[in-house]
Amino acid sequence: MDFYFCQAQPTDVLDLLKEAYGELVGTIGNQLKGHMVECNRRTATASLAYGEMLPCGVAKALHRLGVLPAPSRASLPTKSPEMGDQCTTGHEHLECSVSQGGPFLELGMGIGMVALQIFLQCPDVTHVIGIELSQSRFDIGRAALHRLVERHPENFQLRSAAVASFDQPADICESSLLDSVVLQDLRCCSKVSRTLEFRQGDFLEESVLSTEEIKSAAAVMMQLVQLDPFLYQQRLQHAHTGCRLLSLGDIRRTWCLNEPSLFHYLPAGANDLPQQLQEIDNDSNSFSNSNGQDLFSVSWNEKGVEFFVFVADSDRKATITKATAASAAHL
Repeated sequence: MDFYFCQAQPTDVLDLLKEAYGELVGTIGNQLKGHMVECNRRTATASLAYGEMLPCGVAKALHRLGVLPAPSRASLPTKSPEMGDQCTTGHEHLECSVSQGGPFLELGMGIGMVALQIFLQCPDVTHVIGIELSQSRFDIGRAALHRLVERHPENFQLRSAAVASFDQPADICESSLLDSVVLQDLRCCSKVSRTLEFRQGDFLEESVLSTEEIKSAAAVMMQLVQLDPFLYQQRLQHAHTGCRLLSLGDIRRTWCLNEPSLFHYLPAGANDLPQQLQEIDNDSNSFSNSNGQDLFSVSWNEKGVEFFVFVADSDRKATITKATAASAAHL
């Protein structure tokens, strides 16, 4: 699945994640902190099913999104570790393969562990934005950032700005952004500051995630199910050429806009050269993948779960349309 990525995990990143979130980092099961969630009028119609991508899976995702290079197999152990130990070994810190000018978006961040790992593991990514609808999950993430700053005040600092409140009636809230907290990396020696931002709210709302931020995004992660496809697909259409999307849902099967998708399926193994947009075969949207499922380590399935990777390219002939999705639904 992603054994080589498990073995290549930098120990300093894992140590910082454990300082922020505790020893349960990388745990499999359905009793995680993020499973506890409040019920209110804002979350009543949302799907709040919960699960976490494990650190090994995140490392693989960063490679598939073109942010990290694949680890060298020649320098890694060949014996597969036990599941309980697979995220405990590390090597030299992996540098980001490309400089990401735009933000890295995680939509539906849960407790924010994945967003924090991206921020810690990818020094060339200058801005990570994680967005979560659930207040309780957002609060867990914010508390984790506070613990990290308390232990490393010389390396990180926080700033926050409350915008609205659940106690306010919906019709008088000026913004759908309920709360936010920003972690700044003080170790950054470049002129461009590095920030990780947690936002509480609905990313479908412009006041929570602006169209300009989507237009400039270098990569997007969506670990979400049962969204209204029409609404989030409209937002995805603002992505620029080269932006990559990693999604738990397969938009080849769910595309419902009359306008063709800007995204094209990116099969596993097609992104070994992250600095250039690869040519994808005309049959890359085929649902019979000879390489099998593209599995990632997750908390809710010890065998891993399939995610789908896409790349935006408005210059190529559309490969995902409402018609192709309707045909795929019958396969």
